[in-house]
Amino acid sequence: MKERIGDDAFTDADPGPYAWIEAAEAYIQRDRDGDPYTDYYGNPYWTVESCNPIGPQPMTANRDKLYDYIDDLNASGGTAGHLGIAWGWYLIAPDWDTVWPAGSDPYPYDEPDSAKAMIIMTDGEFNQEYNTSEGDSFDQSKKMCDGIKEQGIKVYTVAFSAPRAGREILAYCASGEEFTFTPDSSEELKEAYTKIAQSISDLRIRY
Repeated sequence: MKERIGDDAFTDADPGPYAWIEAAEAYIQRDRDGDPYTDYYGNPYWTVESCNPIGPQPMTANRDKLYDYIDDLNASGGTAGHLGIAWGWYLIAPDWDTVWPAGSDPYPYDEPDSAKAMIIMTDGEFNQEYNTSEGDSFDQSKKMCDGIKEQGIKVYTVAFSAPRAGREILAYCASGEEFTFTPDSSEELKEAYTKIAQSISDLRIRY
């Protein structure tokens, strides 16, 4: 899952059929009749030869499913933080509703009695990118965050024991000083997320 390029690089524009997963090297597994193999939730099984085998987790309220997803993640290499920011946006972008399964499709930006918010968290520097034509991970993150906030999305950031560069980009991306958290311990981290949860609840009430 690499950077988008061209005019849509820092937008939430409709990706088009399969464009988000390098279509030339990704395909759905099918049986002899041509019907797709699916999991318990009806999602097709994809074979992606050149991408990370662990794709983004669609929005869900199933806590066990989220825990299982996190347990399957592997940490290695650097921090391509701009890609995490991008996929956080795509998860709640209405034009991406055809990408996500039923029940995970995002509301429109102007949905009544609703508000959109995202949380960006890191413990590292933004120091890895694939496409350098638009700058490094730090520069691309700024452009992505500008586009997100222009859509009225409230951005909370959590720099957990992060180095200076990580704190700097998260401070830039946050929707304001009160949306920025810099915990250095597990207790401070829990406190930060408690405050974020309350703020998001208040945000929804205001909308």
